[in-house]
Amino acid sequence: MKIQKHKSKRVRVSMISLLFCIGLTQLFSQYSLSVTQRETLDLPPFSIFKSSKVWRLMNTSSSINAGEIDKLISKLKDNSENMKQIEVTTRSSFQLVPLLLFRARNLFSERRWTNEEIEQGRKLSEFFALLAHKPELRIEKRDQSSFREGLLRIRNWFATLCEDNQILGMMILTTDDGPFFGKEINGELVSRLIKLDSVSIPGRAADLVLMADKTQVETVIIGVVKHDGAPIWLKRFSGAPRGEIKGASLVREDIIRLEGYGYRCGLIADWTYGNEYSHIYIDESLKLRFYFISW
Repeated sequence: MKIQKHKSKRVRVSMISLLFCIGLTQLFSQYSLSVTQRETLDLPPFSIFKSSKVWRLMNTSSSINAGEIDKLISKLKDNSENMKQIEVTTRSSFQLVPLLLFRARNLFSERRWTNEEIEQGRKLSEFFALLAHKPELRIEKRDQSSFREGLLRIRNWFATLCEDNQILGMMILTTDDGPFFGKEINGELVSRLIKLDSVSIPGRAADLVLMADKTQVETVIIGVVKHDGAPIWLKRFSGAPRGEIKGASLVREDIIRLEGYGYRCGLIADWTYGNEYSHIYIDESLKLRFYFISW
């Protein structure tokens, strides 16, 4: 299906500017290192991040070196005041975290590290400490034991971010609008909803469904319903505050498994900016994580 793109008049800050925004990084500080504490350095899966088209356009094949990270640190410091004057979303700061960790994944293994790798890791920790306003992420010492403990703090911090759907959505590298979380619907309306379409979720006894509620301006209801008819969740498919969704259709062949995160399902949304692609993310228990809509 060919989707007609309708350019909005909304001003978008360039991706480079977005990625170095620090004016709104205070949200990072809400996530302590006490959650998801582990002794292994294994990073959480990157499948949900790698599914993004924008991710695939980035340079992720090569390991990031200390010199590159130094340039990021300098840019972060230089732009600290200027970026406060630009109105951007918090999403831009979070998107850097998985991208840099993926390029530095060579560090997160059970072994000894060379002096070059220790310098790479210390620079990475300095950048994250500045970006997240979390000085405890900084690796100060160079000995093997202290370095490993520092990497473990970074690993556990990242795992904590991945467990929060609001932050996980912000870390996905995309120019689409979102993440959206849908609007709650009145439970009494469920029996009066009109089923429009459904598609089976591979390997699960449940369907992703589209339903209609003609009592509201945004009529589309999305959800997951077990094969016995019991709903796992139902939400109003809403683009608020960005726009208004008038209709939707399932892209039946676009349901993919995301290791460690659940599933990503494709839809076409008829909304304020035209007929645009949408991706719905659901977790392993088939509950809604969030969704994005192109513009």
